[in-house]
Amino acid sequence: MNKIRFLILLLTVLAASGCSRQNKDEQVIKNVDNAASRTDVITADADENTLKATTDKGVERLYSAYITDQNEKKYGYIDETGVFVISPVYDQASEFSEGYAVVYTSEDNEYSVIDTTGKSIYKSSYAIGDFHEGMAVFDDFKDGKTMEGYIDTTGTIVLPAIYDKASIFQNGTAYVYTGKEIQQIDPTGKVLKSYEIDKNDIYISDFRDGYIVYNSVGDSIMEAMTYEGKKLPLPSNVSKDYTGYGNLMYLGNDIFAVMKKSDTEDYSSTYTTPYALFDAKGKQLSDYIFYDLSKYNDGFASATDDTTTYFIDTAGKISDTLPKFNGRGTLTLMGNVIKAEVDDILIYETTDGKIFYQTSDDVKLNDTLSLKAKKVKPNKYALIYYPVLTGLSDSTVEKKINDNLYKNFVESRGDLKKEDNFSVEDSFTGKVINNLLLVNRLGYDYSFGAAHGMPINDYYLYNLKNGETFKLKDLFRKNSNYVDALSKIITKDINADKKNKESMYFDDTFKSISDNQYFYVDENNLYLYFYPYDIAPYAAGFPEFKIPFNSIGSIINIEGDFWKALHPQN
Repeated sequence: MNKIRFLILLLTVLAASGCSRQNKDEQVIKNVDNAASRTDVITADADENTLKATTDKGVERLYSAYITDQNEKKYGYIDETGVFVISPVYDQASEFSEGYAVVYTSEDNEYSVIDTTGKSIYKSSYAIGDFHEGMAVFDDFKDGKTMEGYIDTTGTIVLPAIYDKASIFQNGTAYVYTGKEIQQIDPTGKVLKSYEIDKNDIYISDFRDGYIVYNSVGDSIMEAMTYEGKKLPLPSNVSKDYTGYGNLMYLGNDIFAVMKKSDTEDYSSTYTTPYALFDAKGKQLSDYIFYDLSKYNDGFASATDDTTTYFIDTAGKISDTLPKFNGRGTLTLMGNVIKAEVDDILIYETTDGKIFYQTSDDVKLNDTLSLKAKKVKPNKYALIYYPVLTGLSDSTVEKKINDNLYKNFVESRGDLKKEDNFSVEDSFTGKVINNLLLVNRLGYDYSFGAAHGMPINDYYLYNLKNGETFKLKDLFRKNSNYVDALSKIITKDINADKKNKESMYFDDTFKSISDNQYFYVDENNLYLYFYPYDIAPYAAGFPEFKIPFNSIGSIINIEGDFWKALHPQN
């Protein structure tokens, strides 16, 4: 869900010309699409020859960026030419601050502070913040709760994790929260001032710039106060029955976002209700018109409307000098560079319109075949990237496959409306095995207000010789009773699982696979899988059963088109 492509279009200049410089008196609206229209864009699927050595000393500023491989994002760092100087091997990556960044690898469950050469100076299983004045906040888990402390740029723990909450250092001091007291400390931990907070147990969601945004435990309503404990005079437009989150947010630059009063007071209100901007004194800076607000950086935040993502200044005004982007997401101004994450595509461009990096969802299948990603966006909450097969020598077969892909990906989604309060994120991966094309549709459907959404994981299998779609039954001989045979294998595996450990499967749920059972294949195996809740809880994901072909060879139709597409040599 994941890839962001921005085809840059000036309102007054033809995109194909390659000219994307902005007149200072004009505003640019940029389209989000799958691929760049310019030859000077370095895309994220570049091969290894485009990666610079990580010891490059000429880099002035690095930017976090990712490549996408089979729907997996791997993060690294690029320079202002769009070339990776720290290879994309991480699952998360923060921006650099004072020469250091924080990266995360899920396989090791490890956060690491790295310098601009990629060298690690500190590692932890818990989160680490940005460096300010040579210090960074780090988390530790003690006695059932998260505590915070400080490390320096050598990776040394300067102040142990003894604080409930800790701010960054500014002008030589920081603020920490301990129980019911806010303390101002110096870099040695010496308490310079302290303020008693007259509050019961609170959950702090933001703790910076002299402000605390919090909600009382057991209450969803967010409030704000100063470090001295003085409540800010900001409106609360929700009732005591409010069960959502985010009715109040701190955006930085002494500016807060307040949610408009709404008849809906559950989780969905965060998505469907606009915000207005207020300063810390309670002065309203804007109307209630902003959605998807980001934090301020270099004097600008971003927001969205039904069709675009745009910058707003600290006066609450929409910028008429910085570009808008078609689609929904966030924008971050970083000096003369814009980081745009819109419609699941990442792009970096300079403020004068030169793109130097953007991601791509295209999947290269082999030397001749590719799946090109095309976008359909019925409304601001629905984002569909569907595949278009290219490079097949038989255009008639290619069209047949593409018509079926469009039907499977788009036709049931095209009529979605914003008022449905239903979000959709669809993408894909794919691969070719001999004359068999496998396309994997991945996505996430969420009905606003629900406890969680439903992931999508569907496979479509095509014969590259004639464009026919394969079903599970096409793999087996007629009258082979493959349904019973496969069901017995799954039953045996489930029963074995229940004997050997605490099983994830529901009791007495699985009886038999269906005629339209979810499945996919590789060269040597059949995989049968189930959706969440079919035979196991939501948390179990998609339970899958691997069945080697050599274990069911007696029922496979080796003379059938399915098997011959997979194994043409036979």
